[in-house]
Amino acid sequence: MALVPQTIVLAVPDGQLAQQTRLLAVSSVRGASWTFFDVGNIDAAAVKQGVPEFPDTLKVPERKEPVFTPNL
Repeated sequence: MALVPQTIVLAVPDGQLAQQTRLLAVSSVRGASWTFFDVGNIDAAAVKQGVPEFPDTLKVPERKEPVFTPNL
């Protein structure tokens, strides 16, 4: 189990929005395949509800607001 950082960038009128988020990677077959859950907008308690084996030592960072970058 791991938290994978990702940045989502969307083109919007007059610029772009960038959002930093996290994916929770879970493997029940010792890394042979993985399932990913977007945990960018939920807290650790909600993650634990959906994934009971989520370790207390793995910290889900707080949500950050999207950043707008205007076109030049």
